[in-house]
Amino acid sequence: MIIPFQPEHLEGFIELNRLCGFPERSAAGWHWVFFENPDQDDEPPGYVFFRKGEMAGVVGTHRRIYRRRDEMMTMASGHTLISDLKVPGTGFKLARHVVGANGCDAINTMNNNALSAPIYPRIGMMPWRGERGREYLEYPVDWPRLLASNGLNRLTGLGLRLPSFGRERLSSRLRSFEDIYHAGGLDRIDPFDPMSAMQLDDFNTGLQSGDAYVMNRSADVWRYRLSDPDYHACSGLFAFKAAGRIKGLLAVSLSKEAPFSTGTLEIEDIAILPGEERVREACLLAVADIAEACHVARARWRVLPDDLDVSQLKGWVLRQREYDTCHAKAPTSLLSNLHISPADGDFFFALRRPDKFRSVSQTETTSAA
Repeated sequence: MIIPFQPEHLEGFIELNRLCGFPERSAAGWHWVFFENPDQDDEPPGYVFFRKGEMAGVVGTHRRIYRRRDEMMTMASGHTLISDLKVPGTGFKLARHVVGANGCDAINTMNNNALSAPIYPRIGMMPWRGERGREYLEYPVDWPRLLASNGLNRLTGLGLRLPSFGRERLSSRLRSFEDIYHAGGLDRIDPFDPMSAMQLDDFNTGLQSGDAYVMNRSADVWRYRLSDPDYHACSGLFAFKAAGRIKGLLAVSLSKEAPFSTGTLEIEDIAILPGEERVREACLLAVADIAEACHVARARWRVLPDDLDVSQLKGWVLRQREYDTCHAKAPTSLLSNLHISPADGDFFFALRRPDKFRSVSQTETTSAA
């Protein structure tokens, strides 16, 4: 039996998530993920698979609003597909159900791994970005820490048990964004400030006035995305302004790929007004500055825009996966005219965060659960 995800399912979901080894969150953190998205409307935030009265799997669906001038489309972004290994086939059934049950114009996934990528074409969700859908960029900052991190993760991958106290050693020097107010010509912006909120809403209108469908980036969306109750200090929003108006927006966050990994600065969004392509260079310069200030070992851009000329980026290294990370079932009119960014996916909450930035109150809540 598959039913829409409800608040009363949170407790069982948290336990299932823990058993599957996904990054953990408090009950408040998962409530934020599933039930506080301002664009969700009446679209179910996910679905639960029950077998013999026991929760055997869950999948989340974030509803997103896209506009192109006066045209509007909606997209369900799939996330957090987990299932009990003792009940094989649950994940596939949930994924197939979501494709048929969601009430949006389209559905996508932006963060698939090598195991899940082959599943989606079997349920009608196809890779649609070609080679660009397999590429990502890295900006190395500290090679020794990167090499040490890779070595430790290889050892744990081989089954070697390492002392748990060393898990945070490679990220112990990390700093949050709370003391970074300017970087590379960009200023940190607060969507909870009324004046900044007006500027963000004006910027959002400008973004959606071009030829591409663009995800809603209004102030209420940013207030939501920056309100993670578990890791409120791990995300930052920066704006490039000219003549008192926002011309470009950069969202970044701190992550750890695995328990023994070093810190990474993740680009969660780069959005620029039509005709302001030069602003992208300023955003990338700011990324380099912020990476240095936060003491991360690298910066990463996981979902690249189609018009990006990688050869012109100094200091960035192009990487390529062997599988497709982006799948969708959507009208061609949308996919061929879509402004794409990591913001369209689940990165703003799905990435593993450094434990040193976990909220004290949430740590106590998680420990007591």
